[in-house]
Amino acid sequence: MKHEPFVGSGIIKSVNKLEASKCSKGLNQKKVGSTSVDLGSEGDRKVAAWFLGPRAENLDIFMKLVEEAITDHAYWRRGFHPEDPVVINDAIQREPGYLDAIGRTKSELFKLLAQLKGSAPFSSMRYQGHMCWDQTIPGMVAYVAGMLYNQNNTATEASPVTTILEYLVGKDLCEMFGYQTEGEGVLSWGHLTCGGTTANIEALWAGRNAKYYPIAIKKAVESGNLTGVTDLVVTLPDENTKNITELNSWELLNLTLDETLSFPAQLIKTMTDAGESEENAQQLLEDNTYDYLLQNAGLLGLYTEELLPPVDGTNAIKPPVYFVPASKHYSLPKGAAILGVGGKNLRAIPLDKYGRMDAAELYSELLKCKAAFEPVISVTAVFGTTEEGNVDPIDKILSIRADMRAKGLDFSVHADGAWGGYFASMLPRIATKIAALPTENEPVPVLPMSDYVLRQYQHIKEADTITVDPHKTGYIPYPAGAFCYRNKLMRSLVAFSAPYTNTGNEGSTPIDDQCQLGNEHNYPEEDLVMGLYGIEGSKPGAAAAGVYLSHAVIPADPSGYGTLLGRTLFNCKMFHLALLALNEESDNFYVEPVPHTQEIEPATLKSLHEKTYNDFIQDPKAMDILKEQGADLNILCFAFNFRRSDGVWNTDLADANAFNDEIFNRCGVKLYDNIHDYRFVTSATSFPKSGYGDVFFNDYANRLLRQEGGTEWSTDSIRVMRSVIMDPWLAESHDGVPFLKDVVAEFGSIVCEVARDMGYGMT
Repeated sequence: MKHEPFVGSGIIKSVNKLEASKCSKGLNQKKVGSTSVDLGSEGDRKVAAWFLGPRAENLDIFMKLVEEAITDHAYWRRGFHPEDPVVINDAIQREPGYLDAIGRTKSELFKLLAQLKGSAPFSSMRYQGHMCWDQTIPGMVAYVAGMLYNQNNTATEASPVTTILEYLVGKDLCEMFGYQTEGEGVLSWGHLTCGGTTANIEALWAGRNAKYYPIAIKKAVESGNLTGVTDLVVTLPDENTKNITELNSWELLNLTLDETLSFPAQLIKTMTDAGESEENAQQLLEDNTYDYLLQNAGLLGLYTEELLPPVDGTNAIKPPVYFVPASKHYSLPKGAAILGVGGKNLRAIPLDKYGRMDAAELYSELLKCKAAFEPVISVTAVFGTTEEGNVDPIDKILSIRADMRAKGLDFSVHADGAWGGYFASMLPRIATKIAALPTENEPVPVLPMSDYVLRQYQHIKEADTITVDPHKTGYIPYPAGAFCYRNKLMRSLVAFSAPYTNTGNEGSTPIDDQCQLGNEHNYPEEDLVMGLYGIEGSKPGAAAAGVYLSHAVIPADPSGYGTLLGRTLFNCKMFHLALLALNEESDNFYVEPVPHTQEIEPATLKSLHEKTYNDFIQDPKAMDILKEQGADLNILCFAFNFRRSDGVWNTDLADANAFNDEIFNRCGVKLYDNIHDYRFVTSATSFPKSGYGDVFFNDYANRLLRQEGGTEWSTDSIRVMRSVIMDPWLAESHDGVPFLKDVVAEFGSIVCEVARDMGYGMT
């Protein structure tokens, strides 16, 4: 996924030079507090050049790059028709009104800067809260550079450069997931959105429209108005074939996605073979499908006796449904409501004890849908749930779909990788064991995914659509979400244009000679019309510039983002172990992590706790244990329980919730607080029994309160802490001790204070 840089771009040259020189010799020796830290060799320390740093260590190079971006833009303004007059001359700049306005700008800016100092300190190693952290230097610099040009990626005439950047970013992301982007066969396409919510709604939208598209095609074939078209043979999910005019309502709504998307090209070819021009053939298809497209008719318009008659004259087709895990993001029910399918028809599958979609429950529900003639639009697998960072079993979902296809029921599969999508950048590397462990005082190592998580990422390329947020684990400034189609023909079904505009016969249009990317690149013209597809109209070209340059410097593969995120995996697992170590140090409370992983023998756990950082990373067996423990990705949820004043451990869930609420009250950022008073920052969430299901809820409640199975809980919710570990340096060795031990010790002292202030613990 190599990018060809802008011709003559000073920013790209500077960043490439930065990568080669690691900013300066000063980067090899920095002061962290009063501790001298050896940052290692150039080859080890590329991550250190990617961020401004927790203490703004890279301030000089960042300011130089931003200054170059602004200066370069100013010269561009001056160079565009230099014969034009100067509007703001020296005389105007001496006028009282001008000086007053400048003074007011400075004054208000200073006020704003003072207010902003109360912001959550995302870049600090003490911040382990929400899905926010530092942003990449290239991402921020390019965002500033792009913002100055104020490009609108809704149309190429408003964004002749940044539109191409968005196209290249979409191609990058598709390749990261394993989608095919070039050559013959099913080709993919991706574009940016304002965020994962918009992308998820687009996934539901595209899936819904594709589900009902065969109705329009059947009516067009039956019309007799398509020149030369007398039939259309379709392949059913069970591999049998039929003429489309012979399909009943249920069969029409259960064709595979790729089969459905192949219809326009087949019909246009038949018409052109019969003598129609391609333009006339396209117009005929549009005219004869328009009234029956869900995009135009709506669900109510399609649910008629004419278009969806009962199967066998008795079994009426019910409204469609979506399936999602109980840990779904709120954007999914929001999308179902917006699309007219209805929130109650977006059905949540309970979680298993690992906090993932229960595949057995999904299978059971799908069988019910088949028996009731309820069309299933899609099943969503979440790659990194918002609350727990868990990865749903897409391998089982795909296997279930294959089984249901043989039974005559089909659906699309959507992967909501808003949080975890970028972890796909690790794929080529994690197929093997750790080849070489770091030596003493080298950077945090890249930890492979667990075997289960790896298996899911190996299957993500089989999902029909994928949501991913560069502004999350891509470390890019907001707004920068993204959405990828495995089969790019699907995008036409959410465009207000004819569905045949992408029939696989597209040509390529050379980019204008003025484009800095160079006219030697031929990009498909229809792939550059970003405003035609998706929900947004206007969207910032600056976001595309930010993602583009970040990818150019930090490739979406094991050498770039794979390295960065592999380190956060290591840090998250080490954070997990450090929390468990608190249990050995306190008699008044204990912590229970949410991830339900294999028990570690007490002696083994003790030996892991006693290892220094350098001992740990030099022990392949310890690293392998770490890989299979804890969270699926880099979000860790956990809760504390306490010992009552009589010396008995608490067994009341409501009291445990109150205890954790008070802990969060002291380490959760609140409005108007002095941010400098926080010694440790985390976030919190709740697990609702009514939403997540009995299996997951009861398993964790029993572990948290050390009860046997079968306990009936009167409280419907469990309050937990939620720490998102995005910092690649948190577990790094500083004089042999990782800073995370200081961070967790500080957290432990807060919990002790809460227990004391609430009157808990042994006296």
